[in-house]
Amino acid sequence: MDFAKYGLWLPISQADGPGKWVSGKSFGASSISIVNMILRSMLTIVLLANLIPWPLAWWAVNKWLNDFAYRIDQNIYIPLLVMIGALVLCILTVGYHTLRIARSNPVDALRHV
Repeated sequence: MDFAKYGLWLPISQADGPGKWVSGKSFGASSISIVNMILRSMLTIVLLANLIPWPLAWWAVNKWLNDFAYRIDQNIYIPLLVMIGALVLCILTVGYHTLRIARSNPVDALRHV
């Protein structure tokens, strides 16, 4: 449960916290390039967080289900839907907060660094 809370808190903290990301706007970076930079880093974290544990969970559940007399087959669609949902949630959350910060005045962000 703590990992889930950290995973939902991380995109917001990375978008709100560092004024250094937004200070790139004062050097001529566009809002879209700042959003792309932060989204790319967050999407790699979310992809790795989904791709690393799924094979282990798949193996553990298969081993557990083999002990039952009545077996069910696992669908690949459920992990894929969960991963797509996590990616969409990351894009919406990080994109919104980063765009909100990137469209703000860079002078305000540099004052609080």
